[in-house]
Amino acid sequence: MKSGLDYYLMGPLKKAKAGFVIEQSAKMGLMGAQQVIGSVIRNIIGRMEAPQLLSVCGSIREFME
Repeated sequence: MKSGLDYYLMGPLKKAKAGFVIEQSAKMGLMGAQQVIGSVIRNIIGRMEAPQLLSVCGSIREFME
């Protein structure tokens, strides 16, 4: 997840030379988002049955290709 967020947000900020303060603010925001998303994903995946997990994994695999 981190590399995707870096690619879609931090990369363009660096390319645009947005500046140190903006980049640091974006990094802090992304860290917070990653913590929240990680917690939600762990709770959701922890409650799934095997067929549901296989479906989610298949979707993730397609996304990564």
